[in-house]
Amino acid sequence: MEDERRTREQLLNEVSELRQFVSELRKSEKRYRDLMDNALVGVFLSNIEGDVLYYNDACLRMFGFETMEEAASGGVSVRYRNQRDRNTVLEILEQTGKLTGFEVEFVTKKEEPIVVLLSATLESGVITGMMIDITERKQADEALRKSESLYRLLAENASDVIWTMDMNLNYTYVSPSIARLRGITEGQPVHQSLKDVVSPRSYEMVLGILREELARETIEQADMFRSRVLEMEHIRNDGSTGWAEVKVSFLRDASGRPTGILGVTRDITHRKEADRELKWAMEKMRKNLAGTIQAVSLIIETRDPYTAGHQRKVSNLARTIAEEMGLPKDMIDTIRMAGVIHDIGKMSVPSEILSKPGTLTNVEMSFIKAHPQSGYDILKDVQLPYPLAEIVLQHHERLDGSGYPQGLKGGETLLGAKIIAIADVVEAISSHRPYRPAKSIDAALEEIEKNKGILYDEKAVEVCLELFRDKGFVFEPTGS
Repeated sequence: MEDERRTREQLLNEVSELRQFVSELRKSEKRYRDLMDNALVGVFLSNIEGDVLYYNDACLRMFGFETMEEAASGGVSVRYRNQRDRNTVLEILEQTGKLTGFEVEFVTKKEEPIVVLLSATLESGVITGMMIDITERKQADEALRKSESLYRLLAENASDVIWTMDMNLNYTYVSPSIARLRGITEGQPVHQSLKDVVSPRSYEMVLGILREELARETIEQADMFRSRVLEMEHIRNDGSTGWAEVKVSFLRDASGRPTGILGVTRDITHRKEADRELKWAMEKMRKNLAGTIQAVSLIIETRDPYTAGHQRKVSNLARTIAEEMGLPKDMIDTIRMAGVIHDIGKMSVPSEILSKPGTLTNVEMSFIKAHPQSGYDILKDVQLPYPLAEIVLQHHERLDGSGYPQGLKGGETLLGAKIIAIADVVEAISSHRPYRPAKSIDAALEEIEKNKGILYDEKAVEVCLELFRDKGFVFEPTGS
């Protein structure tokens, strides 16, 4: 009896342990199935013939199926885009039993191509596999490859030189057009340091600009897309030099930190030579024009001997005022030349009026007041590169509109005309005229001083007063 009881208890214990084992097995199977169904990677089981035994949810989504039944109806084998890939997969599995990271093209339910990385094992006629969809990555890689190919095609066929260099100013890439720029023949070195291919002055300029730009990088919200345009003198392979215009900007890493320099170089040697020739031609024309103006001035003075040297003196004072005001050189030259011929219109005034010793009548005065307009009419069609005609026209205008011939007010009159007006008044008051004796230079300065900002430009008057009172300016003697 005791033995039977023990045998029964042992049997019950074994049954209980078996039930517990089955329960744990079912739980383990459920966890495994949940893990597979919720995995991001596609997981499948199939037999060697290609029949689908299991697809997880990721695999169903990858192929566009709603249910396992729908996926199983077609099988794995028909999902290959070409049978060559299927034959290769089966051959490797049958020979080695496993496959790792093999790139395969499949088609979805809608016959759309997808590219996956396939890893699988073959055991007892069952293929267990995992698939990762890399279609988007492949498309991005292909787009990048095409983009890189296009950019390289553009770079290698552009007439400008496209290049990159590291932060030590050593070239890391130079497009083939460098050969034309520097006269490099086949087999000669191309990738060099910047120091080897530009003049010392240009190299020092580049170092200075690089320091400036790196300093900018420390400023908050620095411009990440900033570029600079430089002119550099480059050294050709035969030792001669040329000029290039270079647009440069930083290459940056993901955090925006400069890691290199991108540049586009254009040969401007011919343009620089043309600029030099143009400047030479302009200077020659300027000298010829100055000679012509001087000759015209002498003709005017022969008709008005009482004002001999007047235009030259006005020109000299006006030029000096312009220089003291810090005006640009071309504007100073224009004022100087306009001063020399500002009374050219007096050629149309009868000489007896110009030399009349007494007071002028209203009619005679109208002839005198017409000389700025006459001067403008003489000069306006000469097509001078400077506003000489306009300055001559306006040199008797006044700030308050009381001048002639147009009655212009302050802002309507050219600065050059305002300066010549002051020089004209000072010289005229301090010089002898047929209708009155000369007054002192102090009287002339008092006239412009009391009317500065009213009739005459305030800044130009202050400069003129300083020239005479503090810097010892004097008119040169007539005939000197």
